[in-house]
Amino acid sequence: MQSLKTLFILVSLYSSHCLAFADHETQVQSAYSGVLQSELESQGSQRYLGASLSLDGRKGLVEISLQPIMPRCPEGRACAQVMPMPVSYVVEEAQSKIDSCHIIRTVASFDQRPVDGIFLKVTILNNTNNTCPTFAPLPALEMIVETAYVSRLEGKTIETLDSFTSESFEILD
Repeated sequence: MQSLKTLFILVSLYSSHCLAFADHETQVQSAYSGVLQSELESQGSQRYLGASLSLDGRKGLVEISLQPIMPRCPEGRACAQVMPMPVSYVVEEAQSKIDSCHIIRTVASFDQRPVDGIFLKVTILNNTNNTCPTFAPLPALEMIVETAYVSRLEGKTIETLDSFTSESFEILD
């Protein structure tokens, strides 16, 4: 019980340390002077196997391609086993910030729900220069994809959140 209490105190101290510096972010015109490219693995997604990312820091352009999982074939059925086409998005006007831990956070989004489209928000975290202590090692690159759309069949907004990570990436000129 004592070790659990100690762990709770450590987590509380760490959380308060992070919150104290949360608003010390530096807005940067472009954190990347080239094009960042990476292949990412899905982290527990029920919808996607992986993703590819291209972030053009000079233009503020994010291009992602999400690979859907293979649909399941019911037992006893003969189904065509064809991998679905990747789902691709291009998002402009990406904004980068460097936080107090030196993590580069790039966010790009668009909202087309007023015209029967989707809301898409892509958050990219470059953890390679992280200076803050962590309980577990951080991947070099993280990508979080949030979507929302209005389902006419269900009569409500459907929201999804998918997370992807990579241990490496390259920056091209």
